[in-house]
Amino acid sequence: MTTHEKAIEALIKKAIEGRNPIVFNYKKNPVATKVEPYLTGRLLGKINAKNQIIDGKVAVRAYYLKGATSQKITTEMSRWRIYLLENIEQVRIVDERTILNKSGYNSNDMDFEEIYNRRT
Repeated sequence: MTTHEKAIEALIKKAIEGRNPIVFNYKKNPVATKVEPYLTGRLLGKINAKNQIIDGKVAVRAYYLKGATSQKITTEMSRWRIYLLENIEQVRIVDERTILNKSGYNSNDMDFEEIYNRRT
């Protein structure tokens, strides 16, 4: 994990523990994205939609709330996203708190080879 990823992961860990949403810019998009982070870890080897290998990348599984997105939201399940930490910038924890986990959350997410932090 890079120094940048460690710093981002530490902030996300704090948000997961506090059950707080986070806001960040993704892939240098000037429009911020707001999500509820649920877990961080190292992804299993897989190929993304652009045929790029994302084996072993450190990521966060999060529930999309609002902001920048390139994906259509057609169902509640389509709000579940994986964001690579290397592409996250300007993270801040939002002073809000969620009590209940969103529908579809799996604390043993099979997209991850190793889970570092997870919401209980």
